[in-house]
Amino acid sequence: MKHSCVPLGGLVSISGGGTPSRNNNAYWGGNIPWATVKDLKDTTLSATQEKITAEGLSDSASNLIPAGSVIVATRMGLGKVAINTIDVTINQDLKAFSCCADLEPRYLLYFLLANASHLDSMGKGATVKGITLDVLKDLSVPLPPLPEQKRITAILDKADSIRRKRQEAVRLTEELLRSVFLDMFGDPVTNPKGWPKAKLSEVVKGKYGIKAGPFGSSLKKEDYTTSGYRIYGQEQVIAGRFDIGDYYIGERKFQQLKECEVAEGDLLVSLVGSFGKVLVVPSGIEPGIINPRLLKITPSRNLVTSIFLAAVIGNPSIQAAFGQMAHGGTMGILNVGLLKQLDVILPPLNLQHEFAKWLKIMKKLGDSLQFSVDSSGTLFCSLIQRAFMGKL
Repeated sequence: MKHSCVPLGGLVSISGGGTPSRNNNAYWGGNIPWATVKDLKDTTLSATQEKITAEGLSDSASNLIPAGSVIVATRMGLGKVAINTIDVTINQDLKAFSCCADLEPRYLLYFLLANASHLDSMGKGATVKGITLDVLKDLSVPLPPLPEQKRITAILDKADSIRRKRQEAVRLTEELLRSVFLDMFGDPVTNPKGWPKAKLSEVVKGKYGIKAGPFGSSLKKEDYTTSGYRIYGQEQVIAGRFDIGDYYIGERKFQQLKECEVAEGDLLVSLVGSFGKVLVVPSGIEPGIINPRLLKITPSRNLVTSIFLAAVIGNPSIQAAFGQMAHGGTMGILNVGLLKQLDVILPPLNLQHEFAKWLKIMKKLGDSLQFSVDSSGTLFCSLIQRAFMGKL
């Protein structure tokens, strides 16, 4: 059933935000939550990374937003929206909507999620996209009676709850695997079990056991082809999959850069931005090389297995150490020279193989759970779209 549409601006009162001066320490570290786009990780906002003081609030353009408001990103992260369960202040990249008596806040939340792609497409800006208040106010909101809004919201809440629970199951599986690693080997930095150690450069195989991708001067735009040998980059490592990306080089260029060739059992490590992400190369991938944003590590298998070394590199303690090795300001570049000096614990190979068996079991469970997450996410998106087409 179709319902009359009302401009959003006639249904809500809107509050903006601001940032207290970073130069005044008296404004920061208080007990008042201060939200930015980074805090909009889900449809519920219950905590913030930073807090400000009462003085910081009074001396800035920020406002105290009461719990139950609909908070929307209007600059960066367009399409992100959440309802705060606690009173918060917000920065200038967010807007808070307080709904009138005829509009259910969670109904508005789901309407905005249904229009996330549209909001993103309406953003303006060369480097950072933003959306104006006028655009938001002009959004036409289908407005059924409150009982119907609540019926729609209840259905979407259930679908959202299923999606969240499955996401939490995936997170707990990953946490369990980290717990298994710690039980078997201990923290790889503090080494409480007293395992022998060696530098990373000492546990790799051959001349190119640790190899960064070719410099830009070695791989030019004219070298790219539509087929041939794949060029693997950070997009594959960060996504954890090798079936994405479509950059190739021909036979001649591949032979020139053969030391950068990717082989089964290699570890690929991201070097720039999201540095430190690691992925083990499986069997059966297309032959190819790494690009300049990746590091290839080929373990010496009589000392360390690929699976174990990947778990060491991905361990939170090691990842924290990577932060000290990075340079390059906001982008962040992992220092390969320092990485080669990383201490690696060397427990017996039979324990490393036992861990690999655990990992295989957990990966199978994780893949099953992730499929369930993807399915519930698809259902959730479908229900949202149907709800605002009058088909729910």
